[in-house]
Amino acid sequence: MSHFSKLVLTAAAFAASALAGDFLPLEMGNYWIYRDEASGQSFTIRVGGPVWMQSGRVYNYLTGYAPGQLLARINEEGQLVALDEESQQERLLAAFTAPENEWWSAAGRECALEGQTLAKRAEYAGPAGRFNRALAIEYRARNCADAGP
Repeated sequence: MSHFSKLVLTAAAFAASALAGDFLPLEMGNYWIYRDEASGQSFTIRVGGPVWMQSGRVYNYLTGYAPGQLLARINEEGQLVALDEESQQERLLAAFTAPENEWWSAAGRECALEGQTLAKRAEYAGPAGRFNRALAIEYRARNCADAGP
């Protein structure tokens, strides 16, 4: 049995481009409340302080995206990645600039997920305002009924 959910990521209304940083800017103090359209459940993603690594890369603490705390950044390809501190390897969390309508592996959640960046921009209206060009990402998981959104 498959479980599908869709998250709509909104960029600031004044943003001139659809860069990944516009959809999830990793700056200390930022937070987002997301609602799973299928279940109505919500979760909050929060960005903590920056961490400068010897590699020259800067990560931010990220909570709420996955169980526990992650060190995350937007990489050069516009993807949200997390650092695995043991292996020092980055793993993909979300592909904001992935080829449209292709499925990609989304690591870091309680269940193995796949994500699909939808080609058509979505319209969103909610407490934060009305946005005409929101990025919609659909996620699917299998055999993961009780893991939440």
